[in-house]
Amino acid sequence: MSNNFIEKQINLKEIPKDSPIDLCLLENNEKQISQICDFLQNDKKLLFISGFRGSGKSQVANFVTGELNPNVILLHYTCIETTILDDMLLSFFESFKNYAMLGRITPPKHKTDNFAQKINSYFKTIKSPILIVLDSFDAVVKSGKVPIIDFIKHLSKFDNVKIVVISKSVPSDDFGGLEFEKVTILPLSQKIFEKRLKLAGVKQIGVLSNELYKLSKGYYYNLILSLNLMKLRQLNLVNFLESYSKSYMPFPEFIIREALELVDPVSSHLFRLLTVMRIPIHINLLKSLHMYEEERIRFFLDNSILSADGSCLYLKEYYREIIENQIQENVM
Repeated sequence: MSNNFIEKQINLKEIPKDSPIDLCLLENNEKQISQICDFLQNDKKLLFISGFRGSGKSQVANFVTGELNPNVILLHYTCIETTILDDMLLSFFESFKNYAMLGRITPPKHKTDNFAQKINSYFKTIKSPILIVLDSFDAVVKSGKVPIIDFIKHLSKFDNVKIVVISKSVPSDDFGGLEFEKVTILPLSQKIFEKRLKLAGVKQIGVLSNELYKLSKGYYYNLILSLNLMKLRQLNLVNFLESYSKSYMPFPEFIIREALELVDPVSSHLFRLLTVMRIPIHINLLKSLHMYEEERIRFFLDNSILSADGSCLYLKEYYREIIENQIQENVM
């Protein structure tokens, strides 16, 4: 493939220490980052990035795509249960419009009969390398996946297109013989787990850190959310584990419920809306509904409670499951 997606392998030693990406997560996945770079430099068209929920798949993928060559057209879409092909195409169209405004691409001029053909005409006319990243693909229900997969198979025929699918498992059977590569994002090793604890100022390394490692299973998200909660509640590791032991909950449920306790009464309206709508909501709509308070939104994003996809906000499934059970039927 003549298209150049990335110039060279990423050297983690060259990343500044003040980089916003968590260097411990990158260090734990140095081999996986190298594999993703290999994919971006070879002739393969499809890559699966898999790993357990909370292992850091999206963060690792976003880090690598942040190092793409400047001429690459990046189309990123985060899937949810209700995602259908039209949702994805609308997102691509918005991205194409933005690239056109920047002068990076020229919109196709010939007429088309429908929206799918219009999007297809962009792919036919764009000569720059195009990388498509579909995050949380496992969330899509089976009926919604079929048209998306057919479209991915179609796009894989273009010489300048590569596709990355991020999912908890590798749904290779769904793609009907399409050749692919795969990368598995692993839980943090205990050594790197303890290193991350020390960087956060946790001093109880030993028996207590071992206990947290077992409870969190080494998953990056479980660790980061735990550290955020300890910092916000001014708890040391002893107090945090004592609080968990009194909850009689599974550890993942405990930290999710503790995080939701940080949602103030005014912001709870936003969280209920995101739960009921079940789709990412643009900040302009939230502003028109008087549900966008920038400082609070930044707080929830920084502490891994809210998630953002471009200018849209959404809630992860595990937060929505808990909130949904708390909403009275007449309010729903």
